[in-house]
Amino acid sequence: MIQESCYLLPNRDSPVQWRDRLVDELNLVADPAESWRLVYCDSFDWRLHQAGALLEGGAVNGSARLLLRGLNGDSTGAEQVLNARPRFAWELPEGALRERLEPLLEMRALLPRLEIESRVQPLRLLDDEDKTVLRLRFEQHRFKDHDGSVQGALGQRLRLVPVKGYDKAVARMRDTLSGELRLPSADTQPLEQALQALQRPPGSYSSKLCFRLDPKQRADAVAKQILLHLLDTLEANVEGAKADLDSEFLHDLRVATRRTRSALSQIKGVFPAEQVERFKQDFGWIGQVTGPTRDMDVYLLGFA
Repeated sequence: MIQESCYLLPNRDSPVQWRDRLVDELNLVADPAESWRLVYCDSFDWRLHQAGALLEGGAVNGSARLLLRGLNGDSTGAEQVLNARPRFAWELPEGALRERLEPLLEMRALLPRLEIESRVQPLRLLDDEDKTVLRLRFEQHRFKDHDGSVQGALGQRLRLVPVKGYDKAVARMRDTLSGELRLPSADTQPLEQALQALQRPPGSYSSKLCFRLDPKQRADAVAKQILLHLLDTLEANVEGAKADLDSEFLHDLRVATRRTRSALSQIKGVFPAEQVERFKQDFGWIGQVTGPTRDMDVYLLGFA
């Protein structure tokens, strides 16, 4: 069977104008429009995405429905309907979803990372006998991150959904859209496009050190590169540690602090000695005041 295909509709015309134009020029029938909102959850460091998965949340009759998908959008068959979204995977009821999520997330909290609002106008192409030979979807999508600081439109799209046994109708419609209307194919999906627009998209954060240093670089330039990376890591975890979202925020903050002190001690002759000593003491203070809380985190993680 022919696969679905998707085309981008230029933003020069409004959604209403595009809908009316498509109905008139292509002799389509419009069904009632649909709207919904989906929230995509992951850990702060995108552990599910790294494992090739997406956790999609939506509302079903006043309850929260969680569905685990692959990055290609295919369902994994692991889903759950709950009264509220859990904070940790171990809070889920026994079942396929918990079994899949627990080893991936471990002690990390499930956080809302991205929200996509969609409005879809279903359209149909009929033959001479008023049989539906092709389904189309006129789609509009908007996104925003978890706190609304980054948001925007994801363009207008027209998706062809073939009906079994009517391949010729699909081929003719494709010729019309790409030929007469000169519509370009949509190379990226709305979700992929939205993820790329986030301030911290998947892959942008890692507490690990991974440098490719040039031995010909000056020592001060290398030291600054290392210390600025550690500072970024430290600052990225401050809000999560203060809010106590999960224990890894404080852990990563402390590791970045400890590595900073080590770098200041081991990279010699770059900064004035009095500045090095001052910052070693100040970063030492951060490690000291956060130590008891980290000890308690480790202690509590040992409990069911």
